[in-house]
Amino acid sequence: MADIIHGATGAQGSPVLSALTSAGRTAVAAVRHPEAVPAGVVARQVDLASADSLAAAYEGADGVFVHLPPQGAHRRRP
Repeated sequence: MADIIHGATGAQGSPVLSALTSAGRTAVAAVRHPEAVPAGVVARQVDLASADSLAAAYEGADGVFVHLPPQGAHRRRP
């Protein structure tokens, strides 16, 4: 089983990813660009607009870390 971390390469998700892996937990990086994930970390490419993509990423997960920006402040990068 694993914990899914959204935005695992960003300012919020990367410290969570580091803390989980340092504690010996299995963490999976749910990201748009899997090539940006540190070596040795499992990455799953996800599309936040696709329920099927999210369901596949969450398969077998113990927990999911999701952080949301303040309303109106979200600007999605390509």
